[in-house]
Amino acid sequence: MNRLDQRAQKIYPMRTDKRILFYFLLIVVSVVPLLANSQNSDELTKKYAAQLKVSENEIARFRPLYAFIDRWIGTPYQFGGCSEKGIDCSCFVMTLFDNVFNIAIKRTSFTQFYDNDISLFKSRKQYSTGDLIFFKTNINPSTRKNPVTHVGLYLSNGYFLQT
Repeated sequence: MNRLDQRAQKIYPMRTDKRILFYFLLIVVSVVPLLANSQNSDELTKKYAAQLKVSENEIARFRPLYAFIDRWIGTPYQFGGCSEKGIDCSCFVMTLFDNVFNIAIKRTSFTQFYDNDISLFKSRKQYSTGDLIFFKTNINPSTRKNPVTHVGLYLSNGYFLQT
């Protein structure tokens, strides 16, 4: 075997090893985030199923909703706020509907309540996940005449979310 053949033989296996390493890394880079998302999904499902006292299947049906909620938990309340630095009830609901359900709703609880696209019901037995719950608080003196000053989101099993 001449010297060039020896060099070629030595180089070729290195290229093969590099290709194998490249494909291995490509698989790892592609699969690991999927496994992490699956693990995070399982943790998220278990977390909210336990908190709401419902089955994990109930939470899994609305996974994008609970993932959105989980990202915003801990955000401070700020009257009129609409960012991760501070948010109020109506902006939270507006942002949630836009991001999770791809539905544009109005900005304030008052205008959300009087929107023609909102269907009203009077019985708590009719609540289902994602329904808006409107109520009045007397915290702000400028809104005392308004019949609606706050909005929350019904989750499940008698629990709702508010800011």
